[in-house]
Amino acid sequence: MNIFICAGDASGDIHAANLVKALKKSDNSVIISALGGPQLEKSSDRFLFNLVELGGFGFWQPVKLYFKLKNVLSEIVIKYLSETKPDKVIVVDYYGFNIHVAKAAFERGIPVYYYISPQV
Repeated sequence: MNIFICAGDASGDIHAANLVKALKKSDNSVIISALGGPQLEKSSDRFLFNLVELGGFGFWQPVKLYFKLKNVLSEIVIKYLSETKPDKVIVVDYYGFNIHVAKAAFERGIPVYYYISPQV
């Protein structure tokens, strides 16, 4: 099974990495590709981009990073989803970006799971 995970902040990165460890413990054949931070980079099989490093959380920070995040979405995420077609996509918190990841996966018929929904 091929799973794509996306976490955009430091706490989401930690939770996602723990999820990866649990998934691999229950099924060592699972392949994890991820966008996130240093913890996901260590635990995933294929790390695509350090999204945490951008630091785009809060309200204004993602607005300032709009074009960079849009580029990551189109050049990395959508390209990966279209070419690889993972079995599942798991998004962790980081609503402003992950809602677009979820939409792109949904449009390609890939099931999406939200692990740790964003806080209001």
